[in-house]
Amino acid sequence: ARTFPPPDLGIYSAHHTAVVANRLMVATHADGLRVHEVSPAGQAREVASFVPPDVADPTGQLPTRASVSGVAPMPGHVVVTDRNSGLYVLEEQRGGYWLAAADGAVFPVGGAPDLGPTSTIRTNRPVVGIAATPSGLGYWLVAADGGVFAFGDARFLGSTGALRLNSPVVGIAATPSGNGYWLVAADGGVFAFGDARFLGSTGALPLNSPVVGMASTPSGNGYWLVAAHGGVFAFGDARFLGSAGALRLNRPVVGMASAPSGRGYWLVAADGGVFAFGDARFLGSTGGLRLNRPVVGMASSPSGRGYRLVAADGGVFAFGDAPFVGSAPQPADRPPRPAVVALAPVP
Repeated sequence: ARTFPPPDLGIYSAHHTAVVANRLMVATHADGLRVHEVSPAGQAREVASFVPPDVADPTGQLPTRASVSGVAPMPGHVVVTDRNSGLYVLEEQRGGYWLAAADGAVFPVGGAPDLGPTSTIRTNRPVVGIAATPSGLGYWLVAADGGVFAFGDARFLGSTGALRLNSPVVGIAATPSGNGYWLVAADGGVFAFGDARFLGSTGALPLNSPVVGMASTPSGNGYWLVAAHGGVFAFGDARFLGSAGALRLNRPVVGMASAPSGRGYWLVAADGGVFAFGDARFLGSTGGLRLNRPVVGMASSPSGRGYRLVAADGGVFAFGDAPFVGSAPQPADRPPRPAVVALAPVP
């Protein structure tokens, strides 16, 4: 129990544990399921809990209290067994995201797990993007020279760090399996690793403006590239559904996100203006607001009925069903840290 002596005749002890990445799940009988996030320094904080209702023991041997004795984590769910009341399947509600800064620092927000210090990595060029694994227990960072850094259950599958590139890398997108990723450069050159297939690029085409980002289709058999003037280029099974290339923009486009259906996408400009195409719905923007720092990227919610924008100062703006769970503002009493460059939601 959290107090001693225990407040009643229930059984209070750790009976079973399970570990997933940096999360420790403990079945503690009358105290139910307790979930702790353990930092790289060994410090634990409770981030979730579940206590079943008090039910009498059918055999009459145990107190009429919750008696959680087992826990089994599964992708997106946690199975809990109570000796008195039976089995429970809990859906994991994360709703968090990681914010990546140019110096390689990563800020976990909401339910995003802390996957270890990034201060140990040495980048020759600034970090420009981040992509999460499907499990939500890992991510990749990519630097402007194409160097890739893997954390959690993300596997290093290759990089362009040793190549001489015509243009700097500007983004990364993961395959649906989590066993591959693409890097995209400012000239539209695409580099595929793992099970990511090369399906075309604009590397040999004269562009009106540099490419600033990419997004993959749900199948992993296609992707879109977007340029700063709002032009969109579709490859594989990605369909061209429109662009902002013919519009007069107040600020350049800085990123894009695809709808989970694969039949739509959003573009976002540096002023937070959002442009929706296909079945992607316009749900709001910061285009009419005065921002402290420019917007640098966006990400869709899992349902496709929401999205978040992130600014260079770590401010996050949530729309639709994408919950706002925090941001990483610049500390007022310290020197400004390197700019935030991208956001990756926990799947």
